[in-house]
Amino acid sequence: MRYENIENVEDTNVYRQACENVKKIVKAIKAIKIKYYSNFARISKEDKEAYDELEENLEKISRENGLDNLKVALMEEVSARYDKKDMNESGDSKEPDNIIVSCYGAIDAQLAAMLSGKIGQAKKCQEILKQYLQEIEDKSLLEMITNYKREKFWELVRAKDEVQAKNEEWMKKMKSFCKPEDVQNRKNVTQEIDNLKRENKEKSTPIFAKTEDVLEIG
Repeated sequence: MRYENIENVEDTNVYRQACENVKKIVKAIKAIKIKYYSNFARISKEDKEAYDELEENLEKISRENGLDNLKVALMEEVSARYDKKDMNESGDSKEPDNIIVSCYGAIDAQLAAMLSGKIGQAKKCQEILKQYLQEIEDKSLLEMITNYKREKFWELVRAKDEVQAKNEEWMKKMKSFCKPEDVQNRKNVTQEIDNLKRENKEKSTPIFAKTEDVLEIG
């Protein structure tokens, strides 16, 4: 990024690490903004404390390492994308480029909500997206946003397919661990224990209360 300038830096390793830390903090801030995208005022106490701590650390690291420009650039990008805009007000937020970025943010938040199973939240994000789209008349821009949404939701489908494939792979592995001979061996051991229980019951001297107390059936 153009704000990461290592010229005239005494310790480049420290500087690079600071840059990475700034990016990581901004990424964490973005995640919280997406989580409470439809209404940031409803942020939980725990997340608010985490958010405030992230902002404090971001300021500290940026100031101590001369990375204010990087911090501002990254946070402006997050704000433009994930801070909900009021379309009833005039200003820069109603500029086409800004509305497009806002649309992308609403789509990102909707996808995140769906991945988390928060259908109500996803619907709220969809309503916000509709409000933004009403401000766009250029069909080419609308098509651009539609393509972005299509690509993002294909990511959702792929993610779902990957999870399903991994689950199926694990099921196959688990089945391979349970070989027929192993199953038969467990049955044989169980039968032996049951026989012992029956014999000792007849002698009024029980050995085991329950088979499963001594044998884990997988």
